[in-house]
Amino acid sequence: MGRITVLFNLFSVLWISLCLGTGACSDEGRPDSAGDADSDSDSDSDSDSDSDSDSDADSDSDSDSDTDSDSDADTDTDTDTDSDSDTDTDTDTDSDTDTDTDTDTDTDSDTDTDTDTETVDAVGYEYIVHIEDDQDMAKLQEYAERWRPYSKALWKGAEGQQYVKKLTIKDRSPEDYANSDVFILSGEIDSFSTASCGGATACVKWGSQGILMFIGGTLSAGVYGHEHGHYEFRMAEEYDQPKCLDCFMADTTHKYCDETYHVEGAQEHQPSGWEGSCWEIILKYYHSPTDAHPWEHPNPDYDENSSPPDFELVIEDN
Repeated sequence: MGRITVLFNLFSVLWISLCLGTGACSDEGRPDSAGDADSDSDSDSDSDSDSDSDSDADSDSDSDSDTDSDSDADTDTDTDTDSDSDTDTDTDTDSDTDTDTDTDTDTDSDTDTDTDTETVDAVGYEYIVHIEDDQDMAKLQEYAERWRPYSKALWKGAEGQQYVKKLTIKDRSPEDYANSDVFILSGEIDSFSTASCGGATACVKWGSQGILMFIGGTLSAGVYGHEHGHYEFRMAEEYDQPKCLDCFMADTTHKYCDETYHVEGAQEHQPSGWEGSCWEIILKYYHSPTDAHPWEHPNPDYDENSSPPDFELVIEDN
């Protein structure tokens, strides 16, 4: 009986060991204390695993949060940059205003240029006309228009190298050698000739204070060019001893004679050195190559169809 008991106990220990080793035992077959220990161990392990997992998840969450935050910050920065870019665009619009200003200035670089081009290498005369009697403004303006053919005759005669640049007309003004160039007697603004010249159509007189041209108000352009030759170039008559063929100073055509057709002796009453053709006198004494305004004859730049620049007009209705 004692052996049977020992064998039974031995068999029980082996079965328990085998059961525990293979995991084939049910919970009911396990001792309560051992089962609790295993359960606690598993729970701790799971808890640790869960803890690690939670920690990683939290770390990832924090990382994602940081990344989102940085991304948002970058996005805000880009938005600010776009706003600055818009401001730059507005500045470009202001620049367009500068362009308008530049346009206004070219309009001003292309006008100065026109005036300079028209007057280059040409002598522009500034003449003052005194009219002795009183005239209304309409008559003074009408008289001023008569000077346009005068200026054109000078332009043609000198091959585009002279014209009337400025004309000042004053009524109720006296005969004045010092302060005027042309004088028109009372009642002669619509007259072809003048009573000032002893029967001649027009004349130039020298006085103690200067030189003055006396003309009628409707004088022809050819006769004006003739008197202008006396006034500006001190040329003598060429229609009396003998007569030159084609010249302002002979038959009032709109040109100056040169040596190719000047009639010898036509100005023999001139002082020594002043004889010769009109062009010889002009180029020798007034517009030589060393003069401030040298002229050429023939002028290679002259266009026979050209016209002189318009003159500046000043009218003083006194």
